[in-house]
Amino acid sequence: MVLACILAATPVVAQETGVVSGTVILRENGGLVDGAMIQIVGTGGFALTDDGTYEITNVPVGSYTVVAERERLTADSQTVTVTAGGTAIADFDLSLSPVRQENNGHPGGSRCGSDAPGLQYRHDGRFIRDRAEVGRQPG
Repeated sequence: MVLACILAATPVVAQETGVVSGTVILRENGGLVDGAMIQIVGTGGFALTDDGTYEITNVPVGSYTVVAERERLTADSQTVTVTAGGTAIADFDLSLSPVRQENNGHPGGSRCGSDAPGLQYRHDGRFIRDRAEVGRQPG
């Protein structure tokens, strides 16, 4: 009888949660993107896509920014509202990131670049100051 009174007097606090799920595709060809990281900002919740899909469970009720990113692809974000027991859908359409390539007079590709005027570097990472040396093969 005492135990029943204690249990009746103890408030039950149930955290209301929901799910965020979706699909990540590559804009250029409509293919599913594996290995994209999906993060719910401010919650610590995240997932990696498997066969282009993901699901993050036990997300507290509220509105969140969801970010999708993967190496060599553009990142994307959107806002979702999570309801108790509900599923918020956040689908993403990522595209290939532009690649910067320099060709400082090298036939066949980039071997040298510049971080600052007057300071050049070679493909082996050594810095050189003499512009006449730019383009020479390390020896």
